[in-house]
Amino acid sequence: MDNFILDVSGTGAVEVYVGLDPDTVGPGSYTWKAVSRGGLAQLAIATTDRNFHMGTWYYIYLRAIEEALVTLELKQQRSVEFIPNNHDFTYQLTYRNANLLYQKFQFQSVKEQAKFHAFTVPGATKRRDGTINYAYYRVKITIDALTPHFYPRVYIKKQERYNAPASLAEMEFPSVNDYLHFFGDDPYSQIHSTHFEYEFTNISSAPWVFITMAVYQHNWGLTDQRKSEYQIRVFTDMVDQCEAVYCEGS
Repeated sequence: MDNFILDVSGTGAVEVYVGLDPDTVGPGSYTWKAVSRGGLAQLAIATTDRNFHMGTWYYIYLRAIEEALVTLELKQQRSVEFIPNNHDFTYQLTYRNANLLYQKFQFQSVKEQAKFHAFTVPGATKRRDGTINYAYYRVKITIDALTPHFYPRVYIKKQERYNAPASLAEMEFPSVNDYLHFFGDDPYSQIHSTHFEYEFTNISSAPWVFITMAVYQHNWGLTDQRKSEYQIRVFTDMVDQCEAVYCEGS
């Protein structure tokens, strides 16, 4: 789960308790508490909250102080940073130099375990006869650690669309259980390195193709650095079909 807001609204007074244990959560044991007095009460929880944990079930306990009709709404607020590359319009307008494509990011605390990014890759086009002209591409992701013992775990997912998304955050993002590609699972190849390069090839069958990415901070227990920093660059090359996907006889 990412940053989230729990809205409690309705008539009557209600106490809301959020905790980790479904058997004990309530007035005597809770992580967060809110009170609705017949209006709107909010719990806004950021990933930097010391009680926030990713990949954790939270349980909600409602206690009516008086007769009440209550509505609960959970809103997740994913913060996504766009990564420009050499095949999108921002490169031609702004960068022009591949070295300028590096973007710097910092984790605010050890509780912020993942940074979410998105970038575009070449999309498919339609021929005059209505058939699809697929795009085959190679993506190279370069990450440099700017603080000691930052070892990234990178998860990748592809989003094919026929129109541009209203916001980057509304797209699907990879997780440790749902991804297309995963890099950084071997500590022996990472330890004492500060430069990491990952590559993959794929195919586009829609005009808008986004790659969504989750970068998890990991230090393999070698440092107590609390605000890891890194810089990242994405580079995309067009390749032929047999280089991107399997061709019989190749």
